[in-house]
Amino acid sequence: MCLIKEICNIFYDSTHIPIMVTDNVFNSIYELGHTDNTKKLLFPIYNKNKLSLINPTCNCISLNEDNSMIAAYIRKQPRETEDYYFIIGPIKIAATLTLNEAPCRTKKCINYLTQFLSLIYANIMENFNKNYSPCVKQALEIVHKDFTKNLNVQQICDEINISKSYFCNIFKKETGHSFITYLNLYRIENSKKLLRNSTSSILDIALSMGYQSQSYFCRSFKKHVGVSPLEYRTIKES
Repeated sequence: MCLIKEICNIFYDSTHIPIMVTDNVFNSIYELGHTDNTKKLLFPIYNKNKLSLINPTCNCISLNEDNSMIAAYIRKQPRETEDYYFIIGPIKIAATLTLNEAPCRTKKCINYLTQFLSLIYANIMENFNKNYSPCVKQALEIVHKDFTKNLNVQQICDEINISKSYFCNIFKKETGHSFITYLNLYRIENSKKLLRNSTSSILDIALSMGYQSQSYFCRSFKKHVGVSPLEYRTIKES
């Protein structure tokens, strides 16, 4: 599930197009960028069971004369047997675009959108399937799933049943970072999305990322990004 979220986050941050992931009977298991209105547009498709007719690679379905959706890429999660549909949209399809029609896309873009999603998927899978040892891979899975919790090295070692000294050595050797540094970097990358796309306070963002204090979050953020969280937000808004 953490890999699905990461794929969707990268796609949405780059395109600002809603994306939904469903299981093989089209129950939503994760969505990003959707509103009540965009989800309502999808209801007739579900009710008519048109999704069951989708080509496994890519298909574009018309919702109404202004909106379409793209269903793309049935994939399998690592070590899972279930199929997942990545559904892009709805988006407006226009013959030509003007500057004030940024939410629209031309038909020419459809293949590029699906190719982009495919590239994200391949990149995430490649990184995940690096030759990490089993204990490091387990630790990374825990970080990606539970980074908002109060994690520490001893908890990880207890969970995967490994000695702390061995774990610290092999984790740094294979990832290039200590466990705490990796955890901070992962949290900071996720906090950037909230700083860009939400009005939450710095304190709320820090707490939601698993930090116990705003000051530690700000110090870590500035150390790795070069500016404070507030400065980063201001730069992105300007």
